[in-house]
Amino acid sequence: PAHITLIDAPMSGAQVAAKNRSLSFMLGGAQLDIDEAIPLLALMGQHFHHMGPLGAGMQAKVLNNLLAASHTAMTRLVLDWADDAGLDTDRLLALINTSSGQNWLASGFESIEFAKDGHAPNNSIGLLVKDIDAALDAAPTAADTRLPKAIQDTVRALAPRG
Repeated sequence: PAHITLIDAPMSGAQVAAKNRSLSFMLGGAQLDIDEAIPLLALMGQHFHHMGPLGAGMQAKVLNNLLAASHTAMTRLVLDWADDAGLDTDRLLALINTSSGQNWLASGFESIEFAKDGHAPNNSIGLLVKDIDAALDAAPTAADTRLPKAIQDTVRALAPRG
């Protein structure tokens, strides 16, 4: 019906951002429809990114989640290597937070509820495997998918951190 509008509004920020009402929304749809939805979305979030027409919000979320999965995999790998080298985790995370390796997981390592989890099909680390699957499904036909598949394998192998 003419009085029904449709947008896509996937969100990002994990449980911590939902609790703080600071989610980020990736929005797809007509500008007028997006503008009308923002007051409702503002009850849950603070960041609104109109990515383009209907479907563009989900495409942006898939790409953002692929990047988050890669940060998670590499940050955890770096921390494991640091343990083997005898480096203090807190000091290394402080360094990363102010240096070229800065990323969401490293910067929020103590507040992100799944940062220390190992892979399980029903937890947030397990959801990263699904997120990579979604990115692979949305990849351009000729895309090189070797790195996302390697990241997915690394995420599947993550063990809990003490």
